[in-house]
Amino acid sequence: MYCPKCGSQILAGEKSCNKCGEVITTLTENNSNQKPKLNFGGTLSKAFKYPWKNKTLWFFGIIIAIFAAGSSGGGGGNDNLTSEQSLSALNRLKDFFQTPGAIVLIVIMILLVIILAILSLVAKNWALSATIKGALQIESKEKVTIKKLSKTGFKPVWRLIILNFFIPVAFILTLTVVFILGGFIFFFIPQPAGLIIGIILAIILIIALIPFLVYLYIIWSMACRFIVAKDQETIQSIKLARQLIKNNFWITFAYSFVSRAIMGFGSCMGSIIFIIFLILLIVSIFSGNTIAIIILGLLTLVTLLFYLIVAGYFCAFNETGITIWWNDLKRLKESDKK
Repeated sequence: MYCPKCGSQILAGEKSCNKCGEVITTLTENNSNQKPKLNFGGTLSKAFKYPWKNKTLWFFGIIIAIFAAGSSGGGGGNDNLTSEQSLSALNRLKDFFQTPGAIVLIVIMILLVIILAILSLVAKNWALSATIKGALQIESKEKVTIKKLSKTGFKPVWRLIILNFFIPVAFILTLTVVFILGGFIFFFIPQPAGLIIGIILAIILIIALIPFLVYLYIIWSMACRFIVAKDQETIQSIKLARQLIKNNFWITFAYSFVSRAIMGFGSCMGSIIFIIFLILLIVSIFSGNTIAIIILGLLTLVTLLFYLIVAGYFCAFNETGITIWWNDLKRLKESDKK
């Protein structure tokens, strides 16, 4: 039997819920034996409502949005440079890298990149852990605060980081097999037959990998919740996640797909505005108009903040929704065992 208010399990004979205190007097024998159901629309509705009414989840969603995206660098050259100027610049760069100072600079930059990567990974998974705990506490009618959820502990964070390596490692191993196969085709099969066969095989492999990667993503999403909410080890959480989605994979995939699609669409609203102002800023920089650069620079900064706020809300929405769905799946499995 489950509490009609918070959904917690209630032992036979108890008159009130141990979790929220709801008095269980209205339940009859018939509805006490009702099997919990997966409420697709209800979960989406809660996922939208919880971050909006509890800005704490929104706060951690912004942190996830900031640290979830990978950084990339690079820049374009000046098309007006002559080949002699380009060669001279390359020679100066070559001479610089031959100096001891350049080696020290490279080592420092590499260390900084590694440190920043580790810090961002910790921050992202810490915020993810806090969001999961916050969603479950709201489900149980508990009050959530930033201070309360910040004390998530480092154990789930490091376990989440370990879990994050499973999907990339699987993907890298798959790519390695693809490259080895591609190299074999390129060197041992005469061209252009080798190229045609390679393209066909690449398309087949990409199509074949999609279900595999989707399955890994669903497992990862569910396993994160076992690590945070149930304090499970990484390997054990993966096993429990596989058991959890058994016979409920497609509906879980459908919810995850819809949730991610809404998240992507919502985040795009903020990113489009930011990109427009960023392009205008770049144009103004090349035009040399100081006033335009200052104004558009400020507007670009404002739209960047707007993007992070919007993206943060939808990150909180997505993680909250998946957490509620995980909790409902778990209750359904517990009911099936009875």
